[in-house]
Amino acid sequence: MGAAPRAVFLGRRDWGAADFRGATITMPDVFEREIGGWLDQRRAPPGMSDTEKQSYRSDIIETVRSNTPKDLIGDDLTAWLGRVKEGAILRMKGASWPAPDVWAIAVGGAAVSTNDILPPTKLSNDEQSYRLFVERMNSGQPVGEDDLFRERRATRALREGVISFDDVRQRQRAAFFAKREFYGEQYAFDWMDEKNPALAADLRQERDAARAQQAPRLPHADDTDDAGDFA
Repeated sequence: MGAAPRAVFLGRRDWGAADFRGATITMPDVFEREIGGWLDQRRAPPGMSDTEKQSYRSDIIETVRSNTPKDLIGDDLTAWLGRVKEGAILRMKGASWPAPDVWAIAVGGAAVSTNDILPPTKLSNDEQSYRLFVERMNSGQPVGEDDLFRERRATRALREGVISFDDVRQRQRAAFFAKREFYGEQYAFDWMDEKNPALAADLRQERDAARAQQAPRLPHADDTDDAGDFA
């Protein structure tokens, strides 16, 4: 894989030391904790070596650090970084880390005067639930079964490009096979017919193909035992 993108610098000044909640620390430590810690809970882009991942991670942190207003400290800085992370989440493409240029855009979206720091916008319960759903999807955590099929959850997130179609489809398939395991095949198909008719049709085709492959016939040298999920 080629070299990872470098940090995106928009011309702000470097950070020095500042008092943060009663302890004198260097500002990069705050960014390491808030941004680096967030990245460590999620997947790096595929195909990177450990060295490339570390370099890419450092570029992201440096992008946020270099473009954050110099005089933000303490709770104001924490609130700022929270808005930056929200902006990055909403711009994620797939489940891996947003690129440095995406973080630069997120920083721009969080920009407010340091003399007029605004509290985080109060969100409706539906919006909070939606953002939590996106967060859990992109960090590989379980989500509510019904959320995978709701217009206000998966469909909206797919439309906005903040989760991947493959991830949603894989989780929907897993829900189907869990239903089949506990309640039987007919129940599982009836449930999927209601939730996602197109996927139900695909699953029936897979089942029929698997059963046709398993039908008794004369052995042949090219035969395989792979019958897929319906074996």
